[in-house]
Amino acid sequence: MRLLLAAAFAAVVLASGAGATSIARVTLPQMESSARVVLIADVTGFSGGTRLVRYTLDPVRFLRGGRSRRVTLTSIRLPDISLGLETGRRYLIFAERRTFFGRWNRLAPVGYPQGIYPLLDERVAANEVNGRVEIDRLARRLRR
Repeated sequence: MRLLLAAAFAAVVLASGAGATSIARVTLPQMESSARVVLIADVTGFSGGTRLVRYTLDPVRFLRGGRSRRVTLTSIRLPDISLGLETGRRYLIFAERRTFFGRWNRLAPVGYPQGIYPLLDERVAANEVNGRVEIDRLARRLRR
């Protein structure tokens, strides 16, 4: 199973014949098992270069991993794909360590935008790919 997940994550970014970029599907159970850090955080900053985009997060609650006052989430710039994070909003985020360009080991969202869930209220978050997540139920599953 771990080999299958590793292969799926290695192939997350696939170039299509039309030159567009697409992301391999990552389910909620896959994110729950592979994410090293799961947190609820406010986005407080953004910086972007030509290759990498960085978001500054102020954690509100860690459901797995981490205990930092400030977290930097990094993503590679992908054509036509955005993480959808907005400064001033709160999100549930599934993250893992990734190596960018063979040398930078950074915290990145699992499945790129699939690992980002805007909070609907303090108890529920949702995204277009995996739907609604009840935060207290998720926290119980992650503790097992």
